Amino acid sequence: MAADGSIIIDTKIDQSGLNAGMIALGNLAAKGLATAARAVEGEFKRVFDVGKTFEAAMSEVQAISGATGEELMRLADTAKQWGASTQYTVTDCANALKYMALRA
Repeated sequence: MAADGSIIIDTKIDQSGLNAGMIALGNLAAKGLATAARAVEGEFKRVFDVGKTFEAAMSEVQAISGATGEELMRLADTAKQWGASTQYTVTDCANALKYMALRA
């Protein structure tokens, strides 16, 4: 209390708690983004690997069957349709075509 009877209230705000909270929130966001980026990267890798193995299997189908151009595109489309409509992967279906070509 001042000598004139007035009350002085200290209104200074300690920002250390706010700053610490903002830093912690930033760290949490960075960790979350890093985790999400790793998940997306893993999914892209998986999709790329599926495409790579499918193309390799279709290359074998081509080599064994002698299919070219449109014939090979039809075989690839068939493998994709089977892969989409059965429990087997598209690569499994391409391999089935390969084994059928071996038997022909």
